[in-house]
Amino acid sequence: MPPKAVIAAGSAFSVAIITTMLVLYFLYSGDGGASGGNDTAVSCVTDTDCAADQICRLQHAGGECLWDLSRECVGKTGEAAACGGFVMPCFRNACADGLVCVTPDNPDGVEDGPPGVCQVQCPEGLPSELTTVRAYKAWMNGTFDIVFDTRTAVEYAGLGPSEGDLIGHIPGARLAESLHMNNTALVASLMPCRTASILLVCRSGRRSSIAQELLTELGFTCVYNLDGGTREWKAAGFPVATGTWPATEPVCPLAPP
Repeated sequence: MPPKAVIAAGSAFSVAIITTMLVLYFLYSGDGGASGGNDTAVSCVTDTDCAADQICRLQHAGGECLWDLSRECVGKTGEAAACGGFVMPCFRNACADGLVCVTPDNPDGVEDGPPGVCQVQCPEGLPSELTTVRAYKAWMNGTFDIVFDTRTAVEYAGLGPSEGDLIGHIPGARLAESLHMNNTALVASLMPCRTASILLVCRSGRRSSIAQELLTELGFTCVYNLDGGTREWKAAGFPVATGTWPATEPVCPLAPP
C-alpha cells in the first residue's frame, strides 16, 4: 500500500475511534446517560426498583426538585441525586402543614441564619420501638395519627378459623396488608401519610418492624413499632375490635380522593 494510502487509512481509523468515544460519552454521561437522564427515567418507589448503579429519588427538573409523589431511578452521582428524601431547604414558616423548619445551628429557621430543612415534628421522647404498655398509653393520649396493621386481611378481621386469626385488631387501625413485603402499589398509596405519626402493628412485632424500616427509608419520620404486636396487646387486656376492612376505604386517610 502506498504511504499516502496508509496515512489516509490511519487518519480514517483515528476519526472513527474518536467518533465512537464521543458517542459513548454522550450516551453514558450527562443528560443522555444511563446514570439518571430524564430520557431514560424509570419510575420507582425504593432503590430495589432501580439498577445496581442507581438510586430512587424525587424527580429533578429545571434545576429544582419536584416535591410531589413522583420518584425516578437516577445515577448515584450527579445533580439529580441531590433530590434525596422528603426534605427541602427552608426558613421560618416556609414548610407545609405538619412540618417544622429545623437546623442544628438555627433551630427557629430565621431568615438571617443558615437554612434548615422541613421535617415532621415527632412526639417528644417517644422511642421508635414501643412496649405494649407504652404504646397503649400513647394511643390513649392520641399520640398517633394513624395505626397501620400490617397483617393479612384474615388476621385483621379476627374471625378465625385458626387461633392466630382470632386476636382482632386495635380499634381504628387501618389494614396495610403485608406492608413488609414491599408491595409497590400499597407503598405508593401511603406516601401522602409520610407527615403523620404512625404506629405499625402485626401479630408479634416482627413484620411491622420490617415495614418500619421500609417506611423510614422512604422518608417517613415518625414511625413507631409495637413490640409484641397485637398478641401481647390483647393478652394485656387492652381493647380489640373484629370485622373486615372495607375494600373501598383508602389505607392512608390523607390520600386525595
